[in-house]
Parts: sequence; structure tokens; C-alpha cells
Amino acid sequence: MYSRLALERLVPDGKSISQAKIEAYDRYDQQLHVLKRFWLDADLKDYRILKDAYARYAGKKRNARPDKNLTREQFNDVVKKVLKQQRYQAIPAAQQLLAWIDADNFLVKQRIRENSAIPHQLIQHELDLIIDNQRQYYPFLAEPNPVEERRDEAPYKLDELIAFRIPYYIGPLTEAGQNRFAWMIRKPDENGTVNRQEITPWNFTQMVDQAASANAFIRNMTAHDTYLLAEDVLPKASLLYQRFKVLDELNTIRINGQQRLTVAQKQSIYRDLFMQTKTVTVKRLARYMVDQKWFKGTDADNHASLPTISGLTDPKRFVSSLSSYLDLRRILGSQADNPQHYRDLERIIEWSTVFPSGHIYKEKLNELHWLGVMERSQLAGLHYASWGRLSNRLLTKLYDNEGRSIMDLLWQTNQNFMQIVSKRVFQAQLQAENAAYLSNDTLDSVLDRAYLSPVNKKAIRQALYVINDVQKFMGSAPKTISINFVRQQQPSNTSNERKKQLQKLYDALPWEFIKQHKERCQKLKMALKQAKTIDDRLYLYFQQFGTDLYTGGSLNQDDLDLYAVSPILPMNLTNDDSMNNKVLTARKVDTAEWATVRTKRRRLWDDLARAGLLPVYKKNCLLQDPQHLSDAERLHLLNRALNEKSTVARFTAALLTDRYPQIDVIEVRQAMIDQLRRGWQMPRMPLINDYDAGMDAYLIGAVGQYLYQAYPKLRSFFVYGRYQHTPVDSELKNRQFIRRLRDLNLLYPLVAKRKPAISREREVMADQIAREARIVYDYHYMIVHQMATEFRGALFDATKVSHLKATDKFIPLKKGLPTTIYGGYAKSNMGFMTILRVEPSQRQKPAYLRVLGIRRIDSDRINQLLAANRRQEAEQAIIKAVQIYLTKGERQSRLTVVVPKVLHGQEVKTLAGSYQMSSFKYKRSSSQLILTPQTRWELYQAMAGRMNDEQAERVLLRAYDEVLSQLDHFTLFMQAGNQPAPAERLKAYQQVFEQLPLRNGLKGSDKLTIFRNILMSLHADAFFATLTDKQGRPIIKNFGLFSTTAISLPIGTKLWFSSPTGLHRSYKSLG
Repeated sequence: MYSRLALERLVPDGKSISQAKIEAYDRYDQQLHVLKRFWLDADLKDYRILKDAYARYAGKKRNARPDKNLTREQFNDVVKKVLKQQRYQAIPAAQQLLAWIDADNFLVKQRIRENSAIPHQLIQHELDLIIDNQRQYYPFLAEPNPVEERRDEAPYKLDELIAFRIPYYIGPLTEAGQNRFAWMIRKPDENGTVNRQEITPWNFTQMVDQAASANAFIRNMTAHDTYLLAEDVLPKASLLYQRFKVLDELNTIRINGQQRLTVAQKQSIYRDLFMQTKTVTVKRLARYMVDQKWFKGTDADNHASLPTISGLTDPKRFVSSLSSYLDLRRILGSQADNPQHYRDLERIIEWSTVFPSGHIYKEKLNELHWLGVMERSQLAGLHYASWGRLSNRLLTKLYDNEGRSIMDLLWQTNQNFMQIVSKRVFQAQLQAENAAYLSNDTLDSVLDRAYLSPVNKKAIRQALYVINDVQKFMGSAPKTISINFVRQQQPSNTSNERKKQLQKLYDALPWEFIKQHKERCQKLKMALKQAKTIDDRLYLYFQQFGTDLYTGGSLNQDDLDLYAVSPILPMNLTNDDSMNNKVLTARKVDTAEWATVRTKRRRLWDDLARAGLLPVYKKNCLLQDPQHLSDAERLHLLNRALNEKSTVARFTAALLTDRYPQIDVIEVRQAMIDQLRRGWQMPRMPLINDYDAGMDAYLIGAVGQYLYQAYPKLRSFFVYGRYQHTPVDSELKNRQFIRRLRDLNLLYPLVAKRKPAISREREVMADQIAREARIVYDYHYMIVHQMATEFRGALFDATKVSHLKATDKFIPLKKGLPTTIYGGYAKSNMGFMTILRVEPSQRQKPAYLRVLGIRRIDSDRINQLLAANRRQEAEQAIIKAVQIYLTKGERQSRLTVVVPKVLHGQEVKTLAGSYQMSSFKYKRSSSQLILTPQTRWELYQAMAGRMNDEQAERVLLRAYDEVLSQLDHFTLFMQAGNQPAPAERLKAYQQVFEQLPLRNGLKGSDKLTIFRNILMSLHADAFFATLTDKQGRPIIKNFGLFSTTAISLPIGTKLWFSSPTGLHRSYKSLG
């Protein structure tokens, strides 16, 4: 609708584009004449306002920044404000100008974004009229379109220039292999060789294989199997994938809390419900079960009661369905059930998913000769999108010892996918196939094809660099490698998230439950609405519906501090510290009482679970007897604690096993590291320094070694691929060992306050690990290496700037378009830096070193010359590239390239100290702040809100003093310029800091926020902040920012280079 209205305004009915634009041009000229006549008669102040506003609107104001130009709306607002003054009310010109503005028709430029509403067909129609008028004088203009099948749409050859569009799925017209961003595939010529002719709009269909290119485009965008790294995933609408999703969801549900569906029941539900309708609701399934007489029961009114169904992602319906099968059956009838057509049906779904363009899809359907014309037409209307996460081979081509595939087991048993794929028979096959795939390819090609984020790919590369560096330093390969995958934490307000989660639970309470507990529901909903912060106790209070899960009594919200937050399963059985393993209770339950409590409170737990307040996992924890765990329950707890399910960790383990076949790769879960940090009071404080990353790595290694040495019989749980070598008799012995194992939380001996009964050997090992970890945590120095990088992204910031502001530093819009005429891109991105020695022509001036940036537009060419060892040509190209940044005197000086390529983040050491060059204009500190262990622990408690305000005030003031005592080691903060050194300014700011409130200050001006900003500004990165007083006024601006027009270095400066681990270091002295 908007486009139609915009087109109507631009090109009124009955007029051509040219006529409309001529009228718009004349109207603009008339309106500008009236405006100029008006401002000449206006007051001097208004004259200047109007003239300046028009100059900025027209882009004619010299030396103005692009962001200072006015849009039409902003310009109209300025003019309107002047015209509405009382003194201009009686002037006709002012009223005429206001009328034009109100009609939104004032000084409309020729080139505006609304022009995009003009369809190319209208532009082409106007071109055809011009050709018809001129063909008698210039016959070549009327040359017919060589693309005969498009002559109805574009009759002339010139028309094709307007009508032709390169489909987005073709991409750059460069062959795959010549450009890593290209995937286009050419058609072969008559001899079967690739046709190398230039591609034009008139030969596009003869030169480009559109179907193959579209398939390559989609395949580049889709994933590889999560488990079989070499296999492509199935379309999300695939018949096989949808069958898998439905069966997996059916095998996951529980009836009335605990009972699973039998195999016969599941198969009946699949045939009678899922094969008949696209949406299966919980209520429909429950009624079907009652109709089948699988469940009997009556409510208070003697009506058949419906069973409770749990375990679904959406508590009201199944998220999976057989929608594709139902679509095909609607069109094809009984042929959709013919096994002979199954492969063709899967191809139809894949074509619909792969080819976004309708004509390619239709051409593909013509390959299936058994389809009728009407059926092809209807199938062409099916459009599917998105891809699954698993492959056909994983689901149907891997078999267990009885020859059953994963799909067979999903149909013939009530096990879900995770239970099946975790079986050792399948894990062994997965590892063998992944090892074969990884061993046949380079690291780069494997990572390029892997369905991993760029961040994860970078992390894997860095991990391999570190391992190679350690191996080089030690002289031999390690015996074990411990790995851990840390998911990137997204910043969020935990309290707000908890409140939203609880509100969602209370809004979804069943009406029967609300009717039964009307008063309490109202009371709790009101209390939840009024709650400002939701801590652990308050969260459990609302989740438990204000009820003690052990005693059954009511909890008092005003006395929550009197209650205990108690783990359900004791910590010697699990390291689960989440809310799902905690209850808020007036009294802890002894082991001897557990059976009695479970019997008495089972109905309460069932009611809360049916209402959706008690999660299924939490209810299962409550129903388990810690003293009488079955073999299956003990095995489940061990698997949950030890098995790493992360795709990235599994991929890395497979990669390492292939690269280092003699090494055991130990997978360590992040929960184990968190457990040790909690137990040993070693909180993460990344605000202070980078040592936490090193400490995590140390703990990962320590945990891996402890598990490996202390529990050799359990290595199959945490050593990647170890299940392959576990014979049956050994497996039976391991089960017996697990049955006798007292502490299923294997790290419990490391953190328990009272030492559990373990072997002397394990006790010594646990004590040694704890003692050494404390020593490492208290280190004042660790090797920190931040990788220097080259920027290989976009050439420039895409903001275009007018030719009126063009300088010699601008980048042309295209080759051959001078920036002084056409404008250009003002902000170039820098690929890397270079260091020149400048020897002034005036001999009395000493030589110096200058750091300059190499723009991305030049960096690729210079890289090619350096890679080809053409040093002299590279240096000439560098000197030419940096000319725009040199002063007039420097251009006349003798220039020598000292270091042709310097990466961003390069470590520099001068007589004044060390720092890093983040660019040729910015320095950043490389020093690490060291605080005492006690201060770190107290800061953690204060910032986490675990202290009262008075204690937190004292901690922050002591920490401020300790920070000031460390500033002597921060080179950049000790250097004074036009202002006192940042360190001196921070000391002077202490008095202001003491006057700030603790929290919730004006504009973030409180002690907690400001101190956090101080720590982050001292951190070895590019962060900086402005420190304010309690009114929010800036006192120290840009604290932590060290910028200059260009970095100059003294002769004798050293550039330090480090290996990935920092174990190998070297330097280059610059002269």
C-alpha cells in the first residue's frame, strides 16, 4: 500500500516519469525562489537560520560533517518553526510556504528514497517509448532482444539491461574456487569443457547452470550433521525428519507424571492422530487415550477424567507434526503412501526447500513422469524452508547389534533419540566415520565446512595452536588433553528474567487449580507483581506456590531468611547447583525420613507438577531415594555429571583424536569447574584481569587428571572414544563398581568440608590438587598473550559522503569516478600497520619512527607482494599507500620501511614501558591489575549483592586504595600530556568517589557502577569510561583511552613477538 501511494505521488496517472520529474524540477525552482525572497525580507537572525538550514539540506555547506546535514523532515521543521512566528502571520509568502510544507510537497529533491517505488517495468516502458521515437534515426537502438523467450517481457536488447536481474542465489559471477565468497557454476560448452565466455544479460541462461548454482548456494547456507560431520542435513520438512521428530517427542512424554507410552500405544497414536491432522493438542491426545480405554478414572462429578501429559516443550500441544506427508496426501491421494514413490516424494520436498525460484522447482517436477499436469501445478505451490540438524545416514544407515537403525528403535521401543544415540554401539560408529572424514582433509577445509559459528571455529584453531606450541616447548606430545567448552554468557538481568518466567507460569495455571486455590493464587500473583528483585529464596517461594515441599505447611514471605535453601539430592550425588535441585524448607529432611516424606507429599508434588509450577526434572529428583538408587538412576546421575553433550566439544574431541591418535582426550564439563570455584571460594572476576581464563584452563587440566587417575574404571564416561575398547566383561565389572560408588559426584572429595571415606591414594591426590590450585590462584604473575590480528573485513564504512567534502583520503565509489565530482567513502578500514623511519631533509632534526595504517583497499595487494617475497615492490607500494597520512615535511623526507607489516595488538616496549598498539592512532595498556585474594573475594560478594550496604561501602573504599597502589605498573596511566597523568587524576578523583551513593546513582553515578568502570578501564583491552560526580557531571573523561593523530616511536623501540602460549618470545629492535 505504501509503495502504491508513493508511486502515485511521484508519477500521477497519465504522465510519464520524465514529465513528472520535469514538473517536480520546475516546482522546486519556484518554491526555492519564494523561500529566498522571503528570507531576504526576514530578520537577520531568521535569515541566517533559513539560509544555513537550506545549505545543510542541499548538501552545499562546506566543511560540514555528513551527519550534520538535514533530512527533508528536519529541514521542514526548521522552516516551519520560523514561519509560525507571530510577525510573519500576515505575509502571503510565509503562508504559501507553510501550505507547501503541510502538503508534504516542499522542495522535494529529484533523487529521493521514494524513487525506489518506481517499478522497473515503468522505467522500461519509458525506454521503449524513447526507442520507438528514435529508431528511425538510430536503428541499432531497436535491435531485438537476443533472449527470445523474454521478448514478450523485454522486446529490445537494451530492455534486458533494465529487466534482467541476477538471482540472489547465483551470487558473484565468479566461479567457485576463484573466490571464497562465490559459488556460481558455469554450464559446459558443446565439447563438455567449462565455457569461459564473458557472462552478459543476453547469454546468462546459456552460461550459468542456475539449478546447480542454487543448490550450491543453499548447501553453503545449510548445516552438516551434528553427529556425522561429513553428512548434509535433511530438510526440516523431509518425511523422514518429520517422522523422527514426532516419534522422538512421543517417546519423551510421561503420562500422569511417570508412566511412558507402550510401543503399541505410541504406534496407534502415530497412525490415528499424527497421520490424520497437522496439529495434535494435549487435550486431544488425552481424550483419545480415554476413548481407547487405556486410562480409567472419574472426577468429583463422576465424569471420565483425562490423564495428565507432561514432558512436552509446549505444554498445550506437540510442536512436531507430519505436515509434509499431509500436504502430499492432499494432492497425490493414495500415491503418497506408495513405497515406490517415497524417494521421489523426498526429492520433491528437497527441491522445494533448495530452489527458492519457482521456475527451477517446476522444471525439476517435470523429471517425475508419473505426476500428472494438475498434480505438478499443485505441488509447485508447496514451499518449504529451513533445514534440520540430522542426516539421512545417521537416522537410517547406522545399526545396532541386532541390525536396527535409529529410526527402527524409535518406532519399536519407547526410547528417545538421546538415549539411543548415546548407546556405545552407535557412538563407536560415529567416532569411526568422523575419524575417517577428519583424516582425509586439512584443518581449514574441515572447519570451513563445519556448522560452527566463526567464534567457535576461531577457538578451535587457537586450541590447536596452543597444543602444538606446548608440544614444541616440551619436546614431545602430551599423554592426555583435557578440553572444556564454555558457552558465551549473554548479559541479562537475572532478577527480571526470573520474574518474567514466574509470571508466565502463574498466567498459565489451569483453571481447576486456580478454582481450588483461589485466595492463595490472588495473594501470590499480587506479591509477584510487587516484587522488585527475585533472589533464590523468593524464586523458590513462588515456584513452590508458597508451600514447604517437605512439611506441606505454608511459607511466610516476610520470614524467608528463616528458611533453609536445601539441595534435594545431596551434593555427594550430584554437582547440580541449579534451582531444579533446591527447595525452600523450614526443616531439612534426614535420610531416614526420606521415604515417609515422599509418601506424604507425593500428592502435593503431583498437584504442583500438573499446574506447571514444579518442573519434571525437579519432581523426579524429589521422587528419588538417595539411599536406594537403582542401577539406572546411578548411571543417569553419572552420565549427567560427566558426559559432555556440546556439539563444539564433541567436534573438538574428534578433531584432536584424529590429529593425536595416541592421546586420550578428556571431556570436562563446565559444571565441574563451577563446582570447584564455589567450593574453594575462587570466584571469577574478569573485570580485574585476564588471569581467570588461565585459572579455568588450569582447573580443567587438574579435574581431567584427577578423574583420569582416580577413576580409571569410569574413563569410558569422560574419555572420548574409550567405549570402543570396553569389552563386555569389563563393562559388567564397571557396573558393579558404580553400584558400590558412594560419591556419584566424583569431585565431592575435593570440596567437601568433611572428608568423605575414600581411598588414601585419592585423598592425597585431592589434597594436592586443592593446595596447588590455591597457589596458582594467588599468583601475582601469569603469562598472558593476546593474539595480534589483521583485519580482513570490509574495505570501508559504507556511508557515502558528498563531493563537496571530498579529500584525498576518500575512497572512490567506483573505479574511474573522481571523489571531487562523485563523492566517496570517507572512513577507510585498516588492514594492518606499517612502521617507517623518517629522516627529515633538515639535518639538524633527528630521525624518528612513524606508525601508519595500511588501508584495506591496499592491504591485499601488499600481502600478495610480501607472500611472493617481492620485498622491494612491497615497500614501494607501502610508501605510496601511506602518502595521504604524511605531513608535507615528511613527504620531502627520506622514508625507509622498517617493518612492512605490523598487526593490530602488537606489543611494544620502550624505555618508558610496555603497551599494545591497537591501531596506528590508539594505544592500550598491557598491564594486569593484581589484587589480594581477600579483596577479590570481598569485591565478588559486594558486586553480587551478598553484603549489606555498609559492608559493601567499606570493601569498595579499601579496594580503591589497593587499585591506586598498583598504578605504578601501568605505563600508559603514568604518562602525563597536556593534562596530569591518568593515575594522578584517579587519585584526585578518590574524594569524589567517596561522596557517591552505593547504588542506583543519577546516570550511573554510584560507587558500584563507577568502580566497575574503573576496573574495566584498567583492563588490558580497549575499554574506556567517563567518571562522574554524584550529579552525573563528568570529572574524568575517557579514562583508559590513549589516542593520538599517529603513534611515533623512539629509535631503539622493541617489538615483542610471542608464540600462542607466550612460552616462546622474541623481539625486534627498531633502528
